[in-house]
Amino acid sequence: MDELLTEDRKGQGLLLHFALRRDITFTDMAKLSRWGLLQPAVEREAASAAGDGYAHQDAVRYELVGNFSGGNQQKVVIAKWLFRGSKILICDEPTRGIDVGAKRRFTTCWWELAATGKGVIFVSSIS
Repeated sequence: MDELLTEDRKGQGLLLHFALRRDITFTDMAKLSRWGLLQPAVEREAASAAGDGYAHQDAVRYELVGNFSGGNQQKVVIAKWLFRGSKILICDEPTRGIDVGAKRRFTTCWWELAATGKGVIFVSSIS
């Protein structure tokens, strides 16, 4: 399973009016439901595990994704596809609209993902 981390994270990559926990887990609701009903405790636990390293504290998991900085929004995009179990991430302009410090952290993140066996493909323009 491979996923596209779109260049337009606000328009196509995120559910801006959803809480962090719901945006991350929305990609695979089958993991969180039983007999077609969402299990909130399972969702909280899954979002907590998926959001490790992507959110600063528990309260942030209930914050609307639209209120996050560009770098933190990009972290959510990555976390949601990792939650789904994606093996290949196709990243279209992954550092667009984020600050230099966040770009550095993402470089480390990509190497860590590759070290765990994930494929990471970058699409980037030079400007």
